[in-house]
Amino acid sequence: MKLQEPKITGNLIKSEDLQSTADNAVRTEDDIVGFSFVNDNLENLNAHIIEIRNCTFENCRFINCNLNGLYFEDVMFKNCDISNNDFSESVIRRVKFIGCKTIGTNFSEVMFDSDSFEECLSRYINFFSAKCKNVSFKNSDFSSGIFQNCNFKSVEFNRCKLTETEFLHTPLADIDFTTSDIGGIMLSAEDLCGAVVTPIQACDLSRFLGLVVK
Repeated sequence: MKLQEPKITGNLIKSEDLQSTADNAVRTEDDIVGFSFVNDNLENLNAHIIEIRNCTFENCRFINCNLNGLYFEDVMFKNCDISNNDFSESVIRRVKFIGCKTIGTNFSEVMFDSDSFEECLSRYINFFSAKCKNVSFKNSDFSSGIFQNCNFKSVEFNRCKLTETEFLHTPLADIDFTTSDIGGIMLSAEDLCGAVVTPIQACDLSRFLGLVVK
């Protein structure tokens, strides 16, 4: 997969107060563009119309934030904790999540385009009805997550933990699971058509076809 990296350009403004920057952007309806945030927290933010572009977040923690319907473009989250926050119905384009905690994060109905999740702890993550185009999931734990009713186009799972993860009503044609752990995965026979698996995985998945393997 040829994935576009975030286009982070120029001399980013180093902000020492993520909370004030975000609160002010919401109050003035301005976008957050060209900032670098390090070792900071953001709490109880309700933002629905602003855009976040050309920014980096490192070692930041988002707490009880509602970021429903935002537009993210050319952003990097590194070693951040965004667990249990709401990103639903947002557009996320050329965004990279590296070493992040996204446990229980709500990405339902998000439009992803050229994004990546690497070395992330993402148990119970929710991608319900997300549209994923050119998205890479690598070396991450998505166990007990939800990928139900998703639309995948050029999506890869590389060395991921997908145990007891739900893919119901998500067509998996050409999705390669051979390097990932898919024990206890939940889907239907129709979803499974065209997926790429190992012989051992195929034996386990045969239960969805009504087969008894002896």
